[in-house]
Amino acid sequence: MENKRTVLLVEDSSDDAALIRAAFARAGLNTRFQTRTVHDVGEGRQYLIGDGPYADRVKFPIADLVLLDHQMPGDGISTVKWARAQPALANLPIIVFTARTIPGTGKVRWTPVRPLTIAKPQNFDGFVTSVKSIIETWLPG
Repeated sequence: MENKRTVLLVEDSSDDAALIRAAFARAGLNTRFQTRTVHDVGEGRQYLIGDGPYADRVKFPIADLVLLDHQMPGDGISTVKWARAQPALANLPIIVFTARTIPGTGKVRWTPVRPLTIAKPQNFDGFVTSVKSIIETWLPG
């Protein structure tokens, strides 16, 4: 059995989810981390609490970190607020990717969870840099 930590991707864009998974591989993180992907916030919530099709924690391990798309059906920010209200998830690192940046600066526009919000990279190298930074910050070791 593998002892990899689990990163949950909550991303409605299959292309962006594939980019993030490829960035994990390029960054050399696949030896320590496995990614699981869900495509909307409803699935994300089910996964996080182990409900419905995600009840099998061998197949769907508890997430150590969540990478969440800000703009998707169901709203990523509401999911962060929901998770913070769940005692078992209150301290789970949730990083929100957003395409909402200040034009010409790449800086993130204000969101209710700004300290955990980063600009969604616009190219593959940016995704590699972002996932390495996220892991080094939130799941070191």
